[in-house]
Amino acid sequence: MKIYYVCDLLKRSIIVCILLSMQIGIKSLADESIVAQKRMVTIGSSMSITGQMGPYISSVYEGIFSALYDFNMNSSIDVPYIREYILDDMYLPYKKYENIKFLESKKIYTLLMPNGTANIEYCMPTIREGNVLILFPVTAYQYPDVKNMIKCRASIIEEVTALINYSTEKTFFKRCAIFYQNDLFGIGQKDAAHKVLKEKKIEWIDVPYERNLVSFNEQAEKVLKSDADLIALLCIPSAAFELIRTIKPYKLFNKKMIGTSDLMLGGFSSYVYALGLNFTFSSPAPNPVKSTLQIAKEYRAAMKKHSFKLNMFSLEGYIAAQLFLDAFRAAQYELDNQKIVQHFENMHGIYFKGLLLSFNKERNLSSNVWIVKGPNVDWMLYKKNENQSGSSNRNVQRGVKVLDTKNIGGMKQ
Repeated sequence: MKIYYVCDLLKRSIIVCILLSMQIGIKSLADESIVAQKRMVTIGSSMSITGQMGPYISSVYEGIFSALYDFNMNSSIDVPYIREYILDDMYLPYKKYENIKFLESKKIYTLLMPNGTANIEYCMPTIREGNVLILFPVTAYQYPDVKNMIKCRASIIEEVTALINYSTEKTFFKRCAIFYQNDLFGIGQKDAAHKVLKEKKIEWIDVPYERNLVSFNEQAEKVLKSDADLIALLCIPSAAFELIRTIKPYKLFNKKMIGTSDLMLGGFSSYVYALGLNFTFSSPAPNPVKSTLQIAKEYRAAMKKHSFKLNMFSLEGYIAAQLFLDAFRAAQYELDNQKIVQHFENMHGIYFKGLLLSFNKERNLSSNVWIVKGPNVDWMLYKKNENQSGSSNRNVQRGVKVLDTKNIGGMKQ
């Protein structure tokens, strides 16, 4: 058995990987004497530890680890010790399927925060069998009919909707260029953008790119020729970096740019603000550094013990772990998936450590979206009931014609 220390792009010591039966498992390192005296229970997951989502998952795991570490170290001797067993799926759908089956074979039936829209969709037939409980998956899709799944995150679709609604409230835009990854990850976001832009009578042009593309010359030319004054980057950070580099930053100074929380990774937000670009992000979690919510204060204290850096993704992981622990307590410290599900289904309009949560028909506890306008600007909780598009919107008043996206600037889509 070998132990490898995996670092993210900032070369931080992030997670401990234990190679076991050709799988990469992450287990907490804790005081052996405490573990020896306690009954042990195991939760698991399948995450994209390696590959393009590695830095994101590293941060998520830091948050999960910090919450579970405090619970394990501070609980009385009669409370079980929680071990987390997280397998690497390398951002590959078939690998996630294999991992879920492997966890089932080890009688691990409670899975926390698996990620990947396409990967989870690929695994839905086995998830629908109901043998495992999927808690707080990171996916763009909703699964309201899947009773063994609970979400607690504004979907990426809700992020896109909030971003466009917010950005177009007080500013008139004639055209939006939508740069998106041409797969399940990006197409849903693109469709959500179309819906809002159509309501607001704003023209748009689609600028798709294929996953793992390395040259974005064609996409950059299409964005520039579209003369769009609003640019939506519905993509991963590496693609956004390359598009901006290809276009040249100075050509974007007079543009409004928006992007979801996926872009607040790998230094991209710092990059665009350092360039002076007018960029607005969305986030499904509050400000990890400045929020005064109880959950954020506890998160900062927990992360400080391990010298982990603060970011939105580790806060998401921390919140997910704290919610799991809340349900675990309610289930009398047993991994009783039925009781855990019932606990979350009974959450209606409650404040959990300052976060407003309410179980809805999509089996989601939270639709909160925060708007991020700069590195030193307070994050604003978007109020969708107050900010929906309507007849009073300036774009609607101007009566802008919706563009035929099949052909613009002489270029076919």
